[in-house]
Amino acid sequence: MSTSVPFNPDVHPPKNSYIGGDGQRVCTDIFDTVIKAGETVDTVGKRVERPYYSPSLSATDISVEIYKSSLENPQYTNEETATKVAVLKLELDINGRKERALIDVTMIFGGTFIQVEAQERDKDNVVKAYIDFML
Repeated sequence: MSTSVPFNPDVHPPKNSYIGGDGQRVCTDIFDTVIKAGETVDTVGKRVERPYYSPSLSATDISVEIYKSSLENPQYTNEETATKVAVLKLELDINGRKERALIDVTMIFGGTFIQVEAQERDKDNVVKAYIDFML
């Protein structure tokens, strides 16, 4: 998955530096590995959950970008070995929000496909996608 983290000039390339909606400098396009290349998922139905925050307090939607890579430990989603396989767009509820929205992303593994769900925590808005890796 593609995510952002606070920018560290000693670690991150300048091309990935971005000033977010809240004025903070972040490093974009971080490859957050869920399953490593070549790793076997032993159990059909295995669930992996990750929490992510919206980029800013005023964000009205969030794109959850799913990538694959042939590298065991990819660092960035804008590397040549990274390929985007899906994008889920989740509309966010901004009514009464006092902090950035917390998004729970769940991946459910089933043989050659993955079901991905993204839901704003404690809200009813949810999006789902099915990614078939045999296509």
